[in-house]
Amino acid sequence: VESISQDTLNESFNLIQSMLQDMNRKIDLLAQRVDDFGKKLDIVDKRLGGLARRVNKVIDIVFLLRLLHDLMK
Repeated sequence: VESISQDTLNESFNLIQSMLQDMNRKIDLLAQRVDDFGKKLDIVDKRLGGLARRVNKVIDIVFLLRLLHDLMK
């Protein structure tokens, strides 16, 4: 009886250990995906910042062209 319960205990321990290892792999994968997503967000943020600067330059140029046009009247 004692060896059966020891075997059962060992099987249970091995099952729990296997489940924890699987959970750790999934957590590592999820953490990697979150990190990749964060990097992509940083890239998008930089591109949007660059685009906003370009739009502001275009607005400034249009304003200057209108001002020059008005001065030449």
